[in-house]
Amino acid sequence: MAFSVSFWEHAGWPRELNFIDAFAGERKLVCAWGDRQTLANEILVPPNNVYPYNNSGAFVSHAPKTRPLANGKQTQGAQTHMASYELAVVTVNYSTKGQVAGVTPGGDLISEWMSTGATFKTLDRTDLVWAANDGDPLRPAEGADKIEPIGSYILLYNSLPVLPDAVLTQPGTVNSIAVSTYLLGLTFAAETLLYMGANITPSRNSQGVTTFQVRHKFRYAAHADDAGVHGWNYFWRASTNRYEQVFKAGGIRVKPFTPVAFNF
Repeated sequence: MAFSVSFWEHAGWPRELNFIDAFAGERKLVCAWGDRQTLANEILVPPNNVYPYNNSGAFVSHAPKTRPLANGKQTQGAQTHMASYELAVVTVNYSTKGQVAGVTPGGDLISEWMSTGATFKTLDRTDLVWAANDGDPLRPAEGADKIEPIGSYILLYNSLPVLPDAVLTQPGTVNSIAVSTYLLGLTFAAETLLYMGANITPSRNSQGVTTFQVRHKFRYAAHADDAGVHGWNYFWRASTNRYEQVFKAGGIRVKPFTPVAFNF
């Protein structure tokens, strides 16, 4: 997105901090007083949010701050009790630490992250013994358990003009086909990503336009056994020590988690 207002760097800036594993920078941008909010909003939109003085990959890390230019000319505002200035200073901070922002093919500003963990499954001990040839059977407090990977994936849209229908219609569903992340370089196989709904926060900018921050929440599970890797519509069967499908009488497969085409 190109800037729609003119501005220039304040004398004495930018200022930079170099760490062993990080970089931070600060810019002070001077613009017309009436353009300050437009500049503060547009500096957040990729690629405007990238630090331009090196190749560190630093992004805007805090909401920009605005103030009148020191010793700037003050004039009477539209109303006698309001101040008006000729020029404003917009302070912008950048960092390589923290949340990484990007943009979708449609131009929406996003962030995403994932945390992983593990869960235990208790194996059926009925036929388990301690030796290969009919050794002692396992007692109730003795092995064996199975560890399974799990994860939480978050996709954050920072400013949407309207709410997507999916926040109401798709919680509890799974991806019908493989889904790739925008920034993390991950791909989730079909039916391994369960949509848990969204946190929605409305806000209004300086021009009075309402937008929505939408934080989509997903749970990831790839159930693995000796027959392969399975998604949410496979269930642990202790008697066979496998994940299996469930059916109604007559051989009709049941999928409690409805597969749908995700479009987040």
